[in-house]
Amino acid sequence: MATVAGLTFAVLLTWPTLKQPWTTIPGDLGDPPLQAWQVAWSGHALVTGPLNLWHSNTFFVLLLPLLLVLVEGVNRTPHPTVPAAPPAIRAATDPILVLPTNGVSESDIMLWSTDGFPRVANGSVTFMPASQQHIRTATTAFPDPGSIAFLRQVGIRSVVVLPERLAGTPWDGLPTRPVDGLGITREEIAGAWVYRLD
Repeated sequence: MATVAGLTFAVLLTWPTLKQPWTTIPGDLGDPPLQAWQVAWSGHALVTGPLNLWHSNTFFVLLLPLLLVLVEGVNRTPHPTVPAAPPAIRAATDPILVLPTNGVSESDIMLWSTDGFPRVANGSVTFMPASQQHIRTATTAFPDPGSIAFLRQVGIRSVVVLPERLAGTPWDGLPTRPVDGLGITREEIAGAWVYRLD
């Protein structure tokens, strides 16, 4: 039954070619009727003896391109490792400002904020909103009375400082700045600092 179905299927698919091979197969490809029957026979061989495909034209016409596509599709692209969220971000009370805020590290901060979705003042877009630029400018001297008053005014309750990212930024050396008499607390959590403003 499988043989009859395979042959019927092959003949039906190649009937236009078998009926008028000189108009459907270019003459420079050799003998059109022979090639049409080779395709039909390969269809029959596929159904009746799949292991014989290695000896037929079907392997080279159908299966070899499929194998090449599969081999080409194997992923060999190295993927960067996404930095893990500092535990200090989870420990901070939102709204949070993460320093340094320079546009470069904002993507990591936005990704980290998806864990629990704390409100953060950081962000990265194709343009710099005036409010975000104002926060960056006002906090370069953090912690000082002016920056703390400004952050409280805009609703920021915690500032998380990532010391390993401070080099070369206006916040370089921030963890060594004194907090005495400013009405804030500072806590080190796993190498990062959390400044609580309330």
